[in-house]
Amino acid sequence: MTIQRKILLLVIGTGIIYFLILGALSFMGMLQAENDAIEKGNEMGVTVGKFSEDYAVRATNEQLFSRAQETALRMEQKFNFVLDDAKNIAKMAEKFLNNRESYLPKYLDEPTDPYLFAHKAYIYYNPGVRERLAAEPALQERFALLSNIRDTIEFLSNFYPSGSVCYLAAEDGCFIRADGLSAGQEMVVCDQPILERRYDFKARPWYIKGKQAGKPVVSDLYGSMNGSSEISCVAPYYENGNFAGVAGITITLDALHEFVHNREADDKDINFVLDKEGQVIMSSQRNGMLSVSNKPLDLRQTAEADLAQAAVEMTAGKSGTALVTVDGEKFYLAYVPIPSMGWSFGTLTEQEAVVAPVRDIKATVDQSSAEFAAAMSKLFRQNILRMGALLLVIFGLLVLLSSKAAQKFVQPILALTEGVREIAKGNLDKHIEVRTGDEIEELADTVNSMSRDLKTYIENLARSAAEKERLAASMALAERDRFVNKLLKYSMSGENPDKVLKQMMEYLGHELEAERTYIFEELRDHHFANTYEWCDEDITSEIDNLQHLPYEGVVDVWYEEYQKSGCVIIYDLEEYRCISEGMYQVLKPQGIHSLVTAPLAIDGKYIGFFGVDNPPPEKIKAIAETLKLMAYFISTIVRQKQHLAQEAERIEKELDGARKIQASMLPNIFPAYPERGEIDLYAAMYPAREVGGDFYDFYLLDNRHLAVTIADVSGKGVPASLFMVISKTILKNEALVAMGEAAGAETDWSQVMERANRKLCENNDELMFVTVFFGVLDMDTGEFIYVNGGHNPPLWCHDGKFAYLRMEKKSNMLGVIEEERYHAYRLTLVPGDKIFLYTDGVTEAMDASGAMYSEGRLLERLNACCESSVQKILAGVKADVSSFAGDAEQSDDITMLALAYRGRA
Repeated sequence: MTIQRKILLLVIGTGIIYFLILGALSFMGMLQAENDAIEKGNEMGVTVGKFSEDYAVRATNEQLFSRAQETALRMEQKFNFVLDDAKNIAKMAEKFLNNRESYLPKYLDEPTDPYLFAHKAYIYYNPGVRERLAAEPALQERFALLSNIRDTIEFLSNFYPSGSVCYLAAEDGCFIRADGLSAGQEMVVCDQPILERRYDFKARPWYIKGKQAGKPVVSDLYGSMNGSSEISCVAPYYENGNFAGVAGITITLDALHEFVHNREADDKDINFVLDKEGQVIMSSQRNGMLSVSNKPLDLRQTAEADLAQAAVEMTAGKSGTALVTVDGEKFYLAYVPIPSMGWSFGTLTEQEAVVAPVRDIKATVDQSSAEFAAAMSKLFRQNILRMGALLLVIFGLLVLLSSKAAQKFVQPILALTEGVREIAKGNLDKHIEVRTGDEIEELADTVNSMSRDLKTYIENLARSAAEKERLAASMALAERDRFVNKLLKYSMSGENPDKVLKQMMEYLGHELEAERTYIFEELRDHHFANTYEWCDEDITSEIDNLQHLPYEGVVDVWYEEYQKSGCVIIYDLEEYRCISEGMYQVLKPQGIHSLVTAPLAIDGKYIGFFGVDNPPPEKIKAIAETLKLMAYFISTIVRQKQHLAQEAERIEKELDGARKIQASMLPNIFPAYPERGEIDLYAAMYPAREVGGDFYDFYLLDNRHLAVTIADVSGKGVPASLFMVISKTILKNEALVAMGEAAGAETDWSQVMERANRKLCENNDELMFVTVFFGVLDMDTGEFIYVNGGHNPPLWCHDGKFAYLRMEKKSNMLGVIEEERYHAYRLTLVPGDKIFLYTDGVTEAMDASGAMYSEGRLLERLNACCESSVQKILAGVKADVSSFAGDAEQSDDITMLALAYRGRA
């Protein structure tokens, strides 16, 4: 063997050994790279799938919870609006009952046809009540007074759809209601039990609930007369502290369905409301476990343990999320309490709808991993064949080519493996750069495309989270609007400005979590009176220590700041000391370390300021914006208060003048007719603060006949005083004319009363009336003829004892019924007899507790002084009435007239 051959064999042997070693190493390296790539691809699929599923479930629960909060808030606001309407009806009813003299009776139709006009008030009666009306005029008058609620419930019914009812139910047995109507409809159908007068509203669940609760409340779900389901928002009302009935608004189940129906949600999503008993009372689902049923199920007792546990949490007033089973399907549930009703709102979405997109992503990742593994296997086989071909073709360059080929082949695979590993860690922005022109490059492009799709999906989830934040911001804005709307409601309530300002101060203190709220009004000498103040619990009032604030060096500094920024904000009183030493010395002793104030201004001129002390530091900026919004409204109310005070002073002066004029029109010279020894007469009127309608009168019809009159006009004020003048004039004129026409014959005094009544009825558009007692005494014979037109019965003292003169038939007051007939009664007085006339200001005088003086006490007092002179009798009665009333304000005129008959000498 030659050297050349040996060298050749050595080279060949060395090459073969080197090739085999290099080939084995390359084979092992490719096999390891293939296994690593496939393993990392599988890991990436599992990681991405789990991450996507967890993120989707979390985002879904947050979105559901946010939607539940928003819907619960909207429902609470809607029910609060309905409750406010019910409270308004109740307040109006109390106003009618407790201020009867200010309202005229109204009469409503009772339905006789099943088709009724919507938005029109009708009156109904409980069984047996209508039959009592004819025998009980007081009951009929009471129902006529309550009928003044007509305008209120007819107006409110315009805001409610068909099936809704605005009503007032009285404990005495009348039921006034107006039905709502949806767009496109014209009439409503009256339920048959009402038409047949079989409807007993006092047995209805809503009436019982309102009476027992003693406050505005939402009833439980109950069945209506036609078989449908509905609820009522009811409020009780009271007369002199006693329960008088229930006002409310009924809403049908179809209308309630709209409260929970979310048109933007998926058709398979479910919204429902659970009451305190665990029963579904509203639902967007018509069928199934969560639908509303006539035989409701307590969800706390359902066989689905996860749903039962969630129902327990909801009835306990808690909020949260859960995965529950409903009708055999899995749902994600979010629930939030509705505090004012004691209910809980829940919303569900199918689990399948949430995890299906995640499964699609995981399937895409798994498919890409499988394609990657198949490509790796194919590439591995191809390279083995290439290496064998290279051994046969270019054995001489085996070492160099094999090394470079292995290096060139392994490098893109390693780059691909490293890229897949980084993507699996969550770096979705990683882009794998492989430019081989073969399947490895295709696989790299596939992985890049997969990471882009995954990033897009995660960005969509992020946008969902951003939408949740937007909803939270929207709820915060809604909360601010609720705060401002509440203040607007106070300012527009029409109540006394002092009461409104005090309510607003208390509301500010609670809502803004401040220790003290206050209003200062400027006095004429540039000092400030602390006119309103509200303090939190355990906070000392400073109103006695701050009756006057100095203007110079204190308030003027704040006025300058108001012109610059619109409000004064003190975050730290110690730091503020360098701005105003005077204000520091005022505020420091009060324990104030921070505050926010805003000015009160009228026509561009500052008239004072208002603010809050020691609010939460993190809320100071928001409070400043709130006070800026309030400044105009509070300034307006302060101006209204000042205007009302001036107007009240002016009216009081005018009323005082009117009272003096009214008193001057009555006979007031006593003793009356001193030349006539047959009689002794004395009269007195003690007016209340307002100009009233009481009057008395006495005059001689001829030489032997004396006429006496006492009367009480309906209402108060100037209209009553004018009607009093007209009544007094007409009665006297008719009496004098009748006496002249009689020409010595007996006069029919009942006809005098009838003619006066007809004249008072003419052009009486204000429907005013007057009660009158009119009598004529024959001073020669003692015969006393009298006619009573609806007035209090007089008292006759005979044989040393007073007794009431009751009539067999009571006549109506004058000015009401034009054809009313009156009856004259006769009485013969003997010397020593007395007649005592009075108005209801005597018997209905009230003490501080509301108790009345009464006819019984009047009779007892008169019998105690029967032998006294008529002047002393009137003085004694007045003294006894004043003693009985005590510190209670006189609410009505007190008018009395006493006549003593002595006979001819």
